[in-house]
Amino acid sequence: MSTPGTQRYSRLMLTLIKGGTKLTRRFVEKRVKDLSENGEEDTIDDFLLKNKYVILQQKLGKNKENVFFPRSGHTNLDNWDLCMFCFILEEICDPSQTTKMRIKKLLKIRNKLCHLHDPTLETEKFDEYFDDLKVSFEWFLKEINDEMFTEEMNELVQSLATDPLSMDETLKAIHNMYRSEWTQREVLEKIGSGQDLTNGKLDTLIETVGVLVSRLPSGASVTIPGIGLVIEVENCSAEEEKEILDNLEKFFNEAIEQKISGAEEDLTNGALHTVRESVKEVFRNFFMRGRHIIIVKQRCLLLTIKCTSVKSFLEMIRDYRTGDLSIQLSGIETAIKNWQGCGNIQLVNLIFKEEFMEVMDDIVSKLCKQVKQTEDTVVQTGSNAENSIRVTLKFPTVSERETVQNRFETEMFVDKMNRIQSELCGMLNVERMSLTDKLVVIEDAVSNFGTVKKKKCLQPKMADLSQYTLPNSTDVCLLDCMTAFKNLTDQEKRYAHHVSQAAWYGGLIVLVQTSPESPGIFLLLQKMFRAQSVDELKTLATTELGLSPEEFDAILIYASGFYANMGNYKSFGDSKFIPNLPKEKFEAVVLGSAACKSDPDKMKALWNAVSERLYSLENRQRELGLGEKGTTTYFSSNCDLQDAEVAQEFLTAKNLSAYNTRLFKKCAQGSGPVEYEVRLASVETENGPLPGCPDGMLGSHQFTPKGWSTPVTFHVTRGDYSKLMAHVAQALEKAKSAAANDNEVKMLREYIKSFKTGSIPAHKDGSRYWIRNTGPVVETYIGFIESYRDPFGVRGEFEGFVAVVSKEMSAKFGALVENAEHLLAKLPWPQSYEKDKFLRPDFTSLEVLTFGGSGIPAGINIPNYNEIRQDEGFKNVSLGNVLTAGYKDTKVTFLSDADKELYTKLKIPSFEVQVGLHELLGHGSGKLFHQDENGKFNFDINSVTHTETGGKVTSWYKSGETWDSKFSTVASTYEECRAECVGLYLCLSTDALRIFGHEDDDGDDIVYINWLNMVRAGLLALEFYFPETRAWRQAHMNARFVILRVLLEAGEDLVKVEKIKGEDGNPDIRITLDRSKIISVGKPAIGDFLRKLQVYKATADVKNGKEMYDRYSDVHDSDEPHFISLREIVLARKQPRKMFVQHNTSLCGDGSISLESYEASPAGLIKSWVDRFPNSDVDNIIEELWNKDKPYFE
Repeated sequence: MSTPGTQRYSRLMLTLIKGGTKLTRRFVEKRVKDLSENGEEDTIDDFLLKNKYVILQQKLGKNKENVFFPRSGHTNLDNWDLCMFCFILEEICDPSQTTKMRIKKLLKIRNKLCHLHDPTLETEKFDEYFDDLKVSFEWFLKEINDEMFTEEMNELVQSLATDPLSMDETLKAIHNMYRSEWTQREVLEKIGSGQDLTNGKLDTLIETVGVLVSRLPSGASVTIPGIGLVIEVENCSAEEEKEILDNLEKFFNEAIEQKISGAEEDLTNGALHTVRESVKEVFRNFFMRGRHIIIVKQRCLLLTIKCTSVKSFLEMIRDYRTGDLSIQLSGIETAIKNWQGCGNIQLVNLIFKEEFMEVMDDIVSKLCKQVKQTEDTVVQTGSNAENSIRVTLKFPTVSERETVQNRFETEMFVDKMNRIQSELCGMLNVERMSLTDKLVVIEDAVSNFGTVKKKKCLQPKMADLSQYTLPNSTDVCLLDCMTAFKNLTDQEKRYAHHVSQAAWYGGLIVLVQTSPESPGIFLLLQKMFRAQSVDELKTLATTELGLSPEEFDAILIYASGFYANMGNYKSFGDSKFIPNLPKEKFEAVVLGSAACKSDPDKMKALWNAVSERLYSLENRQRELGLGEKGTTTYFSSNCDLQDAEVAQEFLTAKNLSAYNTRLFKKCAQGSGPVEYEVRLASVETENGPLPGCPDGMLGSHQFTPKGWSTPVTFHVTRGDYSKLMAHVAQALEKAKSAAANDNEVKMLREYIKSFKTGSIPAHKDGSRYWIRNTGPVVETYIGFIESYRDPFGVRGEFEGFVAVVSKEMSAKFGALVENAEHLLAKLPWPQSYEKDKFLRPDFTSLEVLTFGGSGIPAGINIPNYNEIRQDEGFKNVSLGNVLTAGYKDTKVTFLSDADKELYTKLKIPSFEVQVGLHELLGHGSGKLFHQDENGKFNFDINSVTHTETGGKVTSWYKSGETWDSKFSTVASTYEECRAECVGLYLCLSTDALRIFGHEDDDGDDIVYINWLNMVRAGLLALEFYFPETRAWRQAHMNARFVILRVLLEAGEDLVKVEKIKGEDGNPDIRITLDRSKIISVGKPAIGDFLRKLQVYKATADVKNGKEMYDRYSDVHDSDEPHFISLREIVLARKQPRKMFVQHNTSLCGDGSISLESYEASPAGLIKSWVDRFPNSDVDNIIEELWNKDKPYFE
């Protein structure tokens, strides 16, 4: 029950939390505006980015990095608290001394209130604090100088001072402040959840203390300071949390004072008594382990624990880091769960790193005093001890030693050591002396403890290997095009063959675009399998080299996966995969192979060069990403998001497309002038004209990014992948003689020009001729196309395909094109947001003969150049043999038995409908509002109304801006989501269903399975979300999860996701869709969401578009259905993605073209690649590219 004192405390806290946060937020926004340069107002995000280095140097900045600089690129000020606004004001808003004083005053009041043991205030103290707040508030309001805001603030403060208090709201606000205080302090990492480097250092530090203890004189001991253990309560209401914490504090204090309470409060099933007993049991358990709980405070719940010995302290830290401490506290959690309404409660325990380090410093200091020490500071060491010395540095605390150690490990002392070396040589009159700064950590922490040992390698946190290996059960399918190919004329076969050769050679570029090690792994596999057959190698491995058949199969699966993905990262999901057998077993096969016997030096060198990264699952190498978030070769390893943004700003300013580029940073900012190389893919390597671009594009440019005071140098070069591009161009040159018409000849001519010179404008011209080439028997496309795997979302991965038209299914797609305008009118946005004229594309179903690249999609809508798509047209293709071979589920998960039967029957026909609508009317719909360089708009700026605001449109694409460059990291998945929503929305049209031959009940079933497939896909998408980085690794799956969230949000039990026990007794999930509510609930929900997607895209509204999309993309456990928890079940029951074996074509002596087919097995897939590149000519090209790139990724 509240008292006048607690009410005063609550009112003051709410005034500080609500009023102070609102006030400092407005002041930050004002200062950002005041500090903007060049007459152009900065956004909050721009301002933060300019000052990112300063922010991240501070502890609060580091701890709140994900809030200040979220993956979306847009910080949400609603997620900031008072401390964050004060931090930004003080650190980067150029505050006056008065401003600093007012900020410190606010924080001082906050800190005092946060650290009161009892949440109560006497009238005198309340008045003192309130007067201080009032003076500070008035000063800030005067600086802000906004009458309306001042009136608003006065009303807020008045209401908080006089209106009745809402207990739930008050508890929630105060709880959030306490949580904020915790989050600003660095938590001691637990094994498997923290940074690898920190975990390794903690292990070393704990081991050091152990060594010191072992050297203690007989009978000696040390007194251990108390350490705080925080217990947080999660997944319950504020009132429930308050009640739980009150009782836990009471029961722990009873245990400390050895009181036994006779009064038992009434709770369901005697739950409170059970909780009391569980607390007493934990207290006794801790006591027996030498951990005395001496103080209990309710800030969350803070237990101060005093250990009786170093051993008991280290054991407690070990238990904390391994999770055993959570198990020891689980009895309390179980007892609390019996409380009515608390079934989902979770207790989380934390130890703060700063406090831990203070205790460790105290322990080490006390131990060192008791251990006999020698004072020698110069120790001879090394194999050549008489010619070298070691200087031992001593520090008063462990934390200070760690600080210096960190600086050594980041090579900060290299320049200083060189300077010292020069001066010492002169002072000592020594001509030759080498002074190095190699750091050797002495594990005993004092100078005379045993021998000097090298610093231990820091191991990454353990990864779940099942998520990074391909199971031996992975299916391999044949992408059969035999019948379609036989029906081609000889000329058509020659055309298909030569373009296929271009696609295969170009596809090798993906090796260089994927990871630093992929080219080397390709060379290793090609040489090994080229030298002897799979059967011969298997016999050798299982009879002489000690491998089991399963282990050898794991090598074949790995090699197949590598070839199918054109690298060691999955094309669908961007996560790394490693061989599913011990490293030494793989090494035995490599070194025992015929290839190694033939050329041992080469094979050993290759293995040594790739083996470490081949198996490495270090954090940064587990997935594709930029900077610390992953691996990429689109950027040199020293690049981060800021570099990507600066480069894009430069490219936009120069109107230079990023599609065929990579970015290399020549030196790190802060150690000299910043220089970047923008490297274009081309045959030509020298500077010269770049067709379609202004003169002088190739060469050096001085460019000052927005907000920078000094320019940076950009060197625009060409010649990336030069020799591979030459093979592509040569093959296309040969294809010209077999082209079917003039459009194909002109198309190939422009492609060749593009690939030779590096000109994207030339590729655009080739794409224009490709669009005009309607109804070809052999369909192709080639170039740097999709930007899914560029972490910044603007650089294209190379791909090329050759396919033969399937006339039957193409007829259905043709009918869909004929009805396109009629169906587009059904979409949920005004006509002004649709293209002025729908440019009817060629839409065909194809049987793929060749697909060179990292993965094979089910459908494609290209070209991706928006100016062509919007004003000139595009093509749609559905890859029929990919659908039939790759999209049959071998095992259907997460559906009821009744749904499984219908799903199995109709998945492919329903997916054909979805692909058709997705590609033609999804990617083919919608207008982009644009203003050209002359100021002319492509829409009526005076009459077009913004559907969401009701006002005029206020944003659009300016000259040089594109969809990809504006929406960058979110562009691909956002657009895929928009296209998927169009498919869902329009499949409800009987006219659309009729085109595909589905009517009446059959049509209803197709709709149901199409929607059910999307909902299930949204759940399966969790496999492609990485909680560690809070990142999605597959654009389509991110889109499908977003759609699932939208449908769940629609409510009315349209979609239900339930956790159940599976038939195997393990956790399972059941997902259900109420088909009776698809029209009444699902259609309006998808329609509203789809309209917003289109409107934000059309108006270039990055802020609102990304904000909305990121909200639906967020994966969390804060409410039902607890997606993070469900992800574990999805991963446990996931099915491996199928791999495709493709045909090879070859030119016979008589000029005819033959087609080679292969068995649908790993051995067949490997054989197809050996036959594709049967000699070492291409190896030399790949190795040259690999070596050229190495300095940028070491």
